[in-house]
Amino acid sequence: MFFALPAIFEAGASRLPRFATAGSSRSMSTIHLGNLAPAKGSTKTVHAQGRERGINCEGGSPGEWPGIVPMLARVLAQERWAVRRSVQPLHRWVSRPPAPSASLPLPQHLLTVLLNTRRGRGQGSTKGGTAGRGHKGQLARSGNGKPGPGFEGGQTPITRLFPKRGFVNQMKREYAPLSIATLQRFIQSGRIDPSQPITIGTVVHSNAVHGLSKKQGIKLLGTPNPDLPLPALELELSRFSKSSAQAVIDAGGKVTAVYRNALALRQEVFPHKFDSPIKIAEPIRRTDIEYYSNPENHGYLAKAKAAALAAKAAKRTQ
Repeated sequence: MFFALPAIFEAGASRLPRFATAGSSRSMSTIHLGNLAPAKGSTKTVHAQGRERGINCEGGSPGEWPGIVPMLARVLAQERWAVRRSVQPLHRWVSRPPAPSASLPLPQHLLTVLLNTRRGRGQGSTKGGTAGRGHKGQLARSGNGKPGPGFEGGQTPITRLFPKRGFVNQMKREYAPLSIATLQRFIQSGRIDPSQPITIGTVVHSNAVHGLSKKQGIKLLGTPNPDLPLPALELELSRFSKSSAQAVIDAGGKVTAVYRNALALRQEVFPHKFDSPIKIAEPIRRTDIEYYSNPENHGYLAKAKAAALAAKAAKRTQ
C-alpha cells in the first residue's frame, strides 16, 4: 500500500518532486529533482534515505537535489495520519480525476476519507451506535424525524400568529404602459412604420415595450410631444387613456381597443410558432365585455353591439 502527501502539493505543486514507493502494487511516478534550487546532499545520502523509506530518486545531479530528509519526514507523518484516518477498504475507493492545476493527482483513498463518512460501523469510527445523531429526540428518528418548514416546535407559527387582511386578485389584468411620446420617437427613427396598422406585436417587435411577461396587453398613455410629428395612425392596442386616444383622433388617426387572451397575445408576439392562425377568443368576464362594448372606450365590440341594437330596434318596428 502507498501513501501520498497532499500538504506537499499545497506548498507548491510546480516545485515539488514526484515519488513512488518501492514494492507497491500500484505504480506511481518517481522523484524528479532537476529544475529545483541547489541543496546540500550527496548521491549516497539521498539513496540511503530513499531506501529506508522505500522511495526511489531519479533525475538531476546531486548538487541540484533539495534536502530529502524533511520531505521524507513529512511522508512518514502523512503515512501515520492516513493509516489512522482511513477506514475504507480498497474496493470502495472512489476514482476521481486529478485537479487541472496540480502536477499529480491526490491518492484515491484520501479523497474517499474526505468525501465519504461511513456511519453505523462500530464505536471506533466515532460514527457508530447513534451514527452522529445523538440519543433519542425528534432529530434522531428515521423517516419523518425532520420537521417541515414553518414548524416552530409546537408553538403557534408566525404564519398563524398574525391576522390577515385583504386578498390577491387572481383575475387582475395588468397592462404594459406605452407613452405616446415614445411612439412618436420610434416612428421618427424608422423603427415603426406609420403607414401600417400598429398592433401589439408591432410594438413588442420594435422594442418600444420590452416583452409582455405577466402582462395582459399594452395601454397607450400620456400626451404627444409637440416637438415630434404625429402622423395619422391606425392603432389596435389593449386600452387607451382619454388624452392619448383623443390626440391620435385629432391627428386624423383611428384607435381600437382589442381584447387578447394569453394565447392570442402569444400569436401576436410569436406568429412563427403557429402553423395556422387561431381564432381570437372573445372576452368572458363581465367587466371586459362592458369595457370593449363601450364606444367611449373605443372597444372593438362597440360596432357589433350597435349593429345588434339597431337590428333589434328594426325588428320591433316591423
